[in-house]
Amino acid sequence: MEPTVDRGAAQPLGAKYYFGEFQLDTIEWVLRQSGWILPLAPKVVQALELLVRNAGRVVSRTEMVESLWPDSFVEESNLTVTISMLRRALGDNEHETRFIETIPKRGYRFVPPVRTSRGGRAGTVNFSSMQIIRLTHDGHVLDVGISPDARLLAYVPIEAGKYSLWIWDLDSGEKWELLPSNPALCWGLRFSHDQDSLFYITTQPNSTISILHRIPVAGGQPQQLVVNVDAAIALSRDSRRIAFV
Repeated sequence: MEPTVDRGAAQPLGAKYYFGEFQLDTIEWVLRQSGWILPLAPKVVQALELLVRNAGRVVSRTEMVESLWPDSFVEESNLTVTISMLRRALGDNEHETRFIETIPKRGYRFVPPVRTSRGGRAGTVNFSSMQIIRLTHDGHVLDVGISPDARLLAYVPIEAGKYSLWIWDLDSGEKWELLPSNPALCWGLRFSHDQDSLFYITTQPNSTISILHRIPVAGGQPQQLVVNVDAAIALSRDSRRIAFV
């Protein structure tokens, strides 16, 4: 899913940003630390891209909310939670600020120098036979997850500042709701390898504590698994073991 952030100033398509031991890759939309991919929610990566692209400049909270959630009404607490997750991933804490500086009553500033390079892969890919189908039309989707066979799409629509969780069978067109509308953020969607279960993370408004859950894809009672997780999980091949931060 292509991020919906406002790109602002012109940048090379598929730019890579280097700072410290980190590399932000906007070709794959991942953050690497010393070569290892960090499991981050899409909005966290998009927030980092916005700050890194404007390194040295104060990006206001209003600008960030409007860029990350265009045409949607969300509370500023969503941004606070997103920045908190990003800071933890980068190793910032209340005693040491290496990367993201809070400017009181204004916004945030990315502190270290950033080196930018071009991706260099665009000219080697043939897109002539590729067909792109738009699945949503209003942009009011917080997060998505695709099943291993690319048949099922899990997504979190935003409506009046609340979030629900749905499954969409892309073959049949059938949709069904797993979780009703709720003020808590719902993100980090990950299907089990057998596609029978969906893992997801919830974060209550004005809280930095996130909880990992599992729910049957066909519908049913969710199961709480882990309290206080900071990023989307990784699963073993048999989905019996979970790696989380």
